[in-house]
Amino acid sequence: MNKRLPTALAGLSVAGLLGWLAVSATGAGSAEVAWSSMVGIMQDRAGGSEVPCAVPLAWRVVRVDPAFGIDRATATSVVAEATRLWEEATGDDLFEHDTENGFPIRLVYDERQAWLEARRGMTEALDELREDLLRRQRELEARARAHRDATAAYAQRVGDLDRRVGEHNEAVRAWNERPDRPDSLWRELQAVGDELRDEQERMQAERPALDAEQAAISAVERDLNGRIADYERRSDEVESDLPVEEVEAGLYREAVTRQGGRLVEVSREIRLYRFGSADELRLLAAHELGHALGLGHSGDRESVMSASANANRPVGEVAASDLALLRAVCPTLAAGR
Repeated sequence: MNKRLPTALAGLSVAGLLGWLAVSATGAGSAEVAWSSMVGIMQDRAGGSEVPCAVPLAWRVVRVDPAFGIDRATATSVVAEATRLWEEATGDDLFEHDTENGFPIRLVYDERQAWLEARRGMTEALDELREDLLRRQRELEARARAHRDATAAYAQRVGDLDRRVGEHNEAVRAWNERPDRPDSLWRELQAVGDELRDEQERMQAERPALDAEQAAISAVERDLNGRIADYERRSDEVESDLPVEEVEAGLYREAVTRQGGRLVEVSREIRLYRFGSADELRLLAAHELGHALGLGHSGDRESVMSASANANRPVGEVAASDLALLRAVCPTLAAGR
């Protein structure tokens, strides 16, 4: 996650792994029930519904654990946005919000979301610390630049004074070598000498302030370096205590009941476990809805159906690769698009 200053911290990603659950129940005169499950964002295998293209798919949000900090109405609104991503791309009515008979969508809070929130809290604190360090660094650079300019100006004034002192000494020597040594010229030389000595004293009085400012800048720099080292230590602790892991972020599963080889019933369910924002929830829901349509994974990392979707990007539409998957599974859908 972490990069050293001044590089920005890398953002978090939604992760997931592919898993298949199989449960069978057989008995005399009973139907066979095969359960299959598909993990969301980071699964690494092709798949999708065993009964694809059964549109429109009716859905409803039946559970939103309070720990997520959103209510069911908000979750329903985000899932509806996810369905529109597919429908606007295809021009077909692929989904239907049915509060009575739609297949259930559940937002289940467990250690996966708790991990994400803990890591996000720590990284947000680190981001704030980093911004403070960058601000201090900019202030220190400005202060050091001003001191360099002041020191350069001081050095230029010292050089000019040395030049004028040399010229004055030459004038005094020339006066001493003159046979007449006029008093008026001597008085002028004395006046110039007094002015030069006064200027030398003023210059000497300014030097301690420049030295003190240099010492103060060095102290601030040491303090800043200590703060940066503490920031890097804390960043390393985040990586050590809360390392990035690949865990399932969402789950699509279905129960397909057949009798004598004939399809009797399909039960579907989506579970969403881990997301860091409404954008991530919309991407996760759109991905699992794609599985419900029958889609597997796309090799395009920028697609909704990517096996390793980039949750940090805004999702405004499904990708061309998503539509290609849909047409391959359901040729009649979006045929004209």
